[in-house]
Amino acid sequence: MKTIIQKIWENTDSITKWLQVTALIFAAIWTYFTFRITQEGGLQTPLDVGANLSFNWRPTPEPGSCWVTNVVNVKNDGVKSFVVGRVRLTNWRKDIQSPVGQPQFLNFPELEKSAPASVITPQSLLITLVAPKVNIHDAFTWIINDRPPSGLYIFRVDIEDQKGAVLGSAAAWTDRLCQ
Repeated sequence: MKTIIQKIWENTDSITKWLQVTALIFAAIWTYFTFRITQEGGLQTPLDVGANLSFNWRPTPEPGSCWVTNVVNVKNDGVKSFVVGRVRLTNWRKDIQSPVGQPQFLNFPELEKSAPASVITPQSLLITLVAPKVNIHDAFTWIINDRPPSGLYIFRVDIEDQKGAVLGSAAAWTDRLCQ
């Protein structure tokens, strides 16, 4: 004959198992959301892209030519590597038509929607696997013969992954190109 404790144990064993399964499900959900809130940001790719323009009048390769060099830095501040699949260099020229001494607002996002002066995707040292805590750079040079027309010149670099998604961008501008 079974005692009362044995009967209770036999009838509550399935309830205990269901409670354990439910507790595991809640623990998994809690772990997932806790990870998303506290840890996920640290595993993303904190990419730092920088661009710096320099201008030099040179006697070579042709007297009177101007060399415009854009040095681009890519730094991985994250904890996992990423691959740079493509570097896209775009530049625009805008006439500055404000009256002397009067400020003119420049809406860079609107300007960048207009047709660029050039878009190139060169081979680059930046197209590589970038390990954590690594900083790499490359220089891109344009040779301009004679003096270019006055205006505002904007040079932007987009760093893309292998699927074409932009990982980061940087821009540099000048209103004194080759002057």
